[in-house]
Amino acid sequence: ITKNSDYGDSVHQTYSKYGMTSFLVRVEDKLNRVHSLISKGSQEVLDEKLEDTLLDAANYLILAAIELRYKD
Repeated sequence: ITKNSDYGDSVHQTYSKYGMTSFLVRVEDKLNRVHSLISKGSQEVLDEKLEDTLLDAANYLILAAIELRYKD
């Protein structure tokens, strides 16, 4: 709830504009990050670990399912 408040409901607003494509782009960004972390074997940005990135991707997929369930 706090994070959503900070971001101003950007996930729903972006979904309203672009539909499911908005989630595909967000998840693909996270998967690209996973690929980068795995292929480099190390990371330059220390505050986002592989597990965090995987959880972010999972959360975007959950948010997509919620949007489908409650879409206008």
